[in-house]
Amino acid sequence: MSNDLVWLEVDGPVATVTINNPRQRGALTFDAMLGLRRTFDAIAARTDVRSVILASVGSFFCSGHNLREMSTDDVHWAKTFFTASAEMMLAMRRMPQPIVAQVHATAAAAGCQVIAGCDLAVGADDARFSVAGPRIGQFPTLPAVPMIRTCGHKASMRLYLTGEEIDAHEALRMGLLSHVVPRDDVAATTRQIADTIASFSGQVVGDGKRAFYEMADIADEEVAYHYAVQAVVENTLMPDGQEGARAFLEKRAPVWRHRQG
Repeated sequence: MSNDLVWLEVDGPVATVTINNPRQRGALTFDAMLGLRRTFDAIAARTDVRSVILASVGSFFCSGHNLREMSTDDVHWAKTFFTASAEMMLAMRRMPQPIVAQVHATAAAAGCQVIAGCDLAVGADDARFSVAGPRIGQFPTLPAVPMIRTCGHKASMRLYLTGEEIDAHEALRMGLLSHVVPRDDVAATTRQIADTIASFSGQVVGDGKRAFYEMADIADEEVAYHYAVQAVVENTLMPDGQEGARAFLEKRAPVWRHRQG
């Protein structure tokens, strides 16, 4: 499933989704966001894909929402445009396969939103990150949803209220990135991580991803522990949970089914 703005390549158990909009510095146009959501939904339904790389081409990883499209006095269009962004992000969160961002270059505004929405993110050591926000008369409300959860309140507000541009190592410290490597190593490192994830049980990882984010959103610690107990019991009893324990005790490589039953 590919179009002019979104490419999909599947290589074994790893899918690579690429934002192809170099002329607009990787901007999230309405059509690009629709394409990304549909691609993520299609991958989510596949049992042969167990990890996803999100990449981009051009001098930017992603410069954010397309400013020309989002600048409007039409309330219906504004709601349609930003709903497409929200639905794209929700598709990323709902899919069972973990997403690893391959951040080869600078990201701005909703580009940081997309990175924060990925489960892991490998960044080039010379990449830069910023959220213009009030500088262009737009508080970054949509990017705030994943960034609050990923970077925390103070770190996110620091970027939103000052418009400060940070380097990759500061982005790593904040939690926006999970890895920082030289630019020439970004693609190989990202693929290595995706391959490692794909080597595990798709059922275990998918259920674990869902449980992880469910627990993160539970404010009451006691309720979170009750949820965790139920999740770990289900994990223990699933076929791949049983196989993993047996393989470890028998000192052999596990043979995953990647599914229930």
